[in-house]
Amino acid sequence: MKEAMLILLAALLVSIFLMIFLFKKRKTRDDVTHYVCNECGNFDCICYSENNKSDS
Repeated sequence: MKEAMLILLAALLVSIFLMIFLFKKRKTRDDVTHYVCNECGNFDCICYSENNKSDS
């Protein structure tokens, strides 16, 4: 009976450590930062976009 309780306690501790590890990973995500254009004030603008295609 004591062996079963020890196994159950060990399994409980392992699952708690895994849950803490997984939740800690989720909390460290970076927040999304939005770029605001200085010219027009929009989030997705083409004021400073460059055409990288070269016409040969």
